[in-house]
Amino acid sequence: MKDNNQTDNILALAQAGVGSFKIEGRLKDLSYVKNITAHYRGLLDEVIANNPEFTRASSGRSTYTFTPQPDKTFNRGYTDYFAGGRQDDIGAFDSPAFVGELIGEVVEIGEGSFTVNAEKPFHNGDGVCFYDAHGEVVGMRINRAEGKTLFPAEMPEELSEGATLFRNRDQEFERSLEKESANRRISVKPLFAETATGFALTLSDEDGVSVTVNLEKCEKIGSEIAQNPENALAKLKENLGKFGNTMFVAEPVELKLSQRGSCRSAQSTPCAAKPPKNWRPPASPTTSALYVPIRPPIRCPIRRKNSLTSATSSTPRPASSTKNTESN
Repeated sequence: MKDNNQTDNILALAQAGVGSFKIEGRLKDLSYVKNITAHYRGLLDEVIANNPEFTRASSGRSTYTFTPQPDKTFNRGYTDYFAGGRQDDIGAFDSPAFVGELIGEVVEIGEGSFTVNAEKPFHNGDGVCFYDAHGEVVGMRINRAEGKTLFPAEMPEELSEGATLFRNRDQEFERSLEKESANRRISVKPLFAETATGFALTLSDEDGVSVTVNLEKCEKIGSEIAQNPENALAKLKENLGKFGNTMFVAEPVELKLSQRGSCRSAQSTPCAAKPPKNWRPPASPTTSALYVPIRPPIRCPIRRKNSLTSATSSTPRPASSTKNTESN
């Protein structure tokens, strides 16, 4: 059977009341789980952005170092089965193996190499395949690619000019998935403002949770005007936007300061007053004079709107020990 693909039906399914999408991950390798999960995450983000009646079920937004491409990881062809009515083309009868993406035809066969009329580039280590005269899939690994001329590890006897060639392993794409390729962080908006008695730093996250820390003026803080106000403000914004290796990422910093407020406060040492006992400096403090409260990560509950989530069914196994035997 072909793999289940509901790409074109995500919005309709959400509007029908589906609030969570489960992605099959059993017996799938790492690249499949990363690629397909990122693909559907992007679709759900688009649905949420364009339809205000939906919201996220949890905090944070995901970013990726690669562009999801479902056709590049194991599949037997795609179908949405009977989501839009009954159809006949749901079986993968040509081959149970992963054939991959169509890339072109063989136009010339040389000594230990062949040339393809493909538009897409090739990479050393790519895997390609074709159907032989008996309808069987024959694959080969490319040792070296020189433009459109490919040098396989072993030249198949069945390969002939005019054969349709597919790529079932894109080496460059696979390498992009092998390393750390995704990050999920909660957005926080920093506001640094001057008050009647000093300064206040307010941090507000995307769920509306906020905290404010006040810093009183004293002899060393807030009493000296910066010699170069523009540089001082730029440095203050830069420091306030550094959250280090945490689960948070800063939105553009907002400053509400008078000229006198743009002093050396971001670099000054604190006054004699000690911080509260239940407060401590962050791991990468934006200023040596500010202290923030410790709080555990917040899990956003479902409150007002419909929530959309996606998840994999299991932790992927290493590619070397998996067998791609189940469809999505």
